[in-house]
Amino acid sequence: MCNHSKMLADEGFEVKLIGFYDSIPGEQITDHPRIQIIGIPPPPDSIDKLPSFIQLPLKLIWNFFTLFWALGFRTSAFNLRVILMQNPPALPTMIVCYLFSLIKCAKLTIDWHNYMYSILQNKYELSDDQVSKRTTKKAKETTLSDIHDLYLRLSESESLLKGKTPGSTILTHSDGSLLSDRPLVLISSTSWTPDEKFEILLDALVKYNQEEGYPRILMIITGKGPLKEKYLEDIQKKSMKNVAIVTPWLEADDYPKIVASADLGISLHTSTSGLDLPMKVVDMFGARIPVLALKFNCIHELVEENSNGFLFQNSDELSRQIQDLARGFPQNSVELERLRRNTREMKFESWEVMWKRSAAPGANLRPPDDGFAKLRATIQFSFLVIIAIVPIHLAMGTFFGIF
Repeated sequence: MCNHSKMLADEGFEVKLIGFYDSIPGEQITDHPRIQIIGIPPPPDSIDKLPSFIQLPLKLIWNFFTLFWALGFRTSAFNLRVILMQNPPALPTMIVCYLFSLIKCAKLTIDWHNYMYSILQNKYELSDDQVSKRTTKKAKETTLSDIHDLYLRLSESESLLKGKTPGSTILTHSDGSLLSDRPLVLISSTSWTPDEKFEILLDALVKYNQEEGYPRILMIITGKGPLKEKYLEDIQKKSMKNVAIVTPWLEADDYPKIVASADLGISLHTSTSGLDLPMKVVDMFGARIPVLALKFNCIHELVEENSNGFLFQNSDELSRQIQDLARGFPQNSVELERLRRNTREMKFESWEVMWKRSAAPGANLRPPDDGFAKLRATIQFSFLVIIAIVPIHLAMGTFFGIF
């Protein structure tokens, strides 16, 4: 959604980016003169302590009113052209956005990432009845000096990234040059959700650690999500001599750099619907690193076996693939270099070109001018104010009438 916002703003539109307070976009968003960030508070943590059947309706109610307020009273009443929403979440987002598309005479465009029913089925154990984006240009433009500086900064909080001498890192000398005995760097960007099978990765790393004669591994895991604490506890219980696992907290602008520092990417995404492609894989290809991906219905559209990566179905297969690609690293890793060469030769159009060709027409960015639009919006907005004020007035009257 940040990429959509930037492209719309670059096209000359005034953009209101609505999202939870707990996610801070990169400087290309926060510093853009045509983008205003409207933060909405996420549901209180105390709700997560309640039973699952209570959590869902309470979160829906909370999100409904916070989004209703943001769209109703913190965006323009008259010149709103397009409401672009990302799905999921579908509820209550789709209802609120559709309501305000009617009230404010705006086009409603949906960026589909997955289906709501499949996510709810997975998360709450309910019964069973693309526009592809690339990582920012920074990933390709990242230099070895950038990586050295990033690792130095991250090593202040992640001791495993520190080098043996002052000013060095686990990958680089103090002058920024690469170590000849550096570890193989793997990266996995996860949302720590049930449809990302993290236990497969952890089991594969344990099996890799048990083998002799392979290089050390630095496993970088980025992202946040509901199961993160659980898996961090599992990691703490593992004692691995040749595998170091770090989960650094990253600024948005650091993410492309750390992806570019990796030698190999790992995708654990399976898709609850079986239809959405993991954009994290596209990020990795954008940084020109091959990917090992968990196999599911449509992943072959991105990862081509034995060309830009491999597919696995369990921890045994993943462990063997890592071993095959790690053999001889860093001086003589023939298989890994072959995959990296193939990945570098992949043809990508720029995000900007793809957006203008595919997303912009679908968003109906320039709807026909309606001479009555402002009048209709004024009447409808007045109706909205009445809807909001009358219940409050009645509630206050009742309250003061009692006391």
